[in-house]
Amino acid sequence: MLSKEASLLAVYEFTGVIENAAPQVQAQLEQAVKVLVDKAANEQQLAHTAQQLMLMERMRASIQQILLGGEPANDAAARFARDARQFDQTLKGLLQGDAQRKIQRVYEADAEALLSRVDKAFEPIRSNVDNIAKIAPALVQGMGGIRQIGQSADALSDAAGRLIGELDRKPGRMQ
Repeated sequence: MLSKEASLLAVYEFTGVIENAAPQVQAQLEQAVKVLVDKAANEQQLAHTAQQLMLMERMRASIQQILLGGEPANDAAARFARDARQFDQTLKGLLQGDAQRKIQRVYEADAEALLSRVDKAFEPIRSNVDNIAKIAPALVQGMGGIRQIGQSADALSDAAGRLIGELDRKPGRMQ
């Protein structure tokens, strides 16, 4: 359990990074979608930009699942890494164009500026994707240990409460 401490702390710290970055990223993506709609942009660019909102929300949900631990944490870590990479690739495609992925570059100045801000805000997430995927197996064990300690502490507290109750009912108790 203690050997997993660094991994647990890293994920909790990263959760804060995502929770701080996500609202900013989402607000800027929403504005970019609005600009693209207002400017009657290419439907494909609009769809890719709107999809980014869904991917960000899934990344947040995956991190929360990782924190819960258990076997689903491994799947959540893989899903998080996959969604983060897709988000990053799509964002780069919107900013630079990506013929292979069939993403046309966004040239509309306001939308492009918003997407550039999204790119900057996404950097702390981007730089931690591989690390989160690597430490997820340690979290499965670590969170399981935390749950066992919590259950044991609850059982110990219940037993201590019963013992105190019995001692209170015994004659000759010192007052």
